[in-house]
Amino acid sequence: MSGSERTLLRHAVATLAYRSRRVLADVPQGFAAFRPSEDSRSAVQLLAHMGDLFDWALSIAEGRQAWKDEAP
Repeated sequence: MSGSERTLLRHAVATLAYRSRRVLADVPQGFAAFRPSEDSRSAVQLLAHMGDLFDWALSIAEGRQAWKDEAP
């Protein structure tokens, strides 16, 4: 990985961490179970899915594509 690729990756990860922290700071009690509609995922399910996506991306970077659908 070149220096510019590493810098871009670090910036992308830092941006995701910053924005996620801003959204999740001081959420009200019970927010994890909130669903905007019956057909949508809850907040905690969305976060679990994001974790699944990061794990999947890491598996691809390591040369083995593996998807695991983890429970929240």
